[in-house]
Order: sequence, then structure tokens, then C-alpha cells
Amino acid sequence: MVSIARILLTVPLVLISATAATNLSDRASASTIPDIISSAKAQLVPITLKIQQSTVFNSTTTIEPEALNGLLLQITQTVNTATQQLSQISKNPWSQASGGQLDRQIAYTAADFIVDLASSINSPVSIVNQYPVLQDGVNQVS
Repeated sequence: MVSIARILLTVPLVLISATAATNLSDRASASTIPDIISSAKAQLVPITLKIQQSTVFNSTTTIEPEALNGLLLQITQTVNTATQQLSQISKNPWSQASGGQLDRQIAYTAADFIVDLASSINSPVSIVNQYPVLQDGVNQVS
């Protein structure tokens, strides 16, 4: 669950950090934590749907395992992008980065995203014994 841990660690760092990653788009520095998480959630929805449609829980997959690994890679890329953007806005004052939301609202938003992230890989995790090639893709996300 490295990616989930990364999100959990990044949100608090955004709250207190005075440094930021460089070479990311200006859009990321103008975004807010809720914007970034909402964008990541929106990107996750169609990927999760494709995974759920192509995986019979605890049974099999209806697509090639390599294609399923490709979907898992898209999830990893979404998480990595969100993490980079959160790091980028960490230089902004909290009032700007929070988008006017309270700490607990942002914590709930982040937790909701993590639940969605875990749900997105639930089916592939359930069939990793039948398709060992999926283990790397699952490991990348988790």
C-alpha cells in the first residue's frame, strides 16, 4: 500500500511544508488540495469501471492480464500526479492551498479518495493468485 501511504503522508506535508517540487505546471500551483483530489478521483472513476467490468471477483479476468496491468499503471500514474501536485502547492499559504475548506473536510476528502483507490484494486487483488503477472501492477498501486 505504498501509494496509499504516499497520499496519507503527502496531505499533512502540504499543510506544513514550506518547500515544493519544481518543474510542474503552473496549474498545479494555482490549484487547491480539494481540486487536486477531486481531479484524481474523477480520473480514477473510468479506470475503476473498466477494471470492474473486466474482472470477476475472486475468479478470473475477461481481458488479458497485461491489459489489466495497463489499467493498474494508469491508477499509479494518477496517484503519482496527484502526489506531485500536492507537493507543488505545499509552498502556498494554507488559506490558499485549502481552498477555504477546514482541515477535517480535507481529511475526509483525502480519506474518501483512498477508499476509492483501494476499491479500484480490490478485484485485481482477488485474482492475483490465478494471474501472478498482476502482482507487479497491484504492488505499484498499493
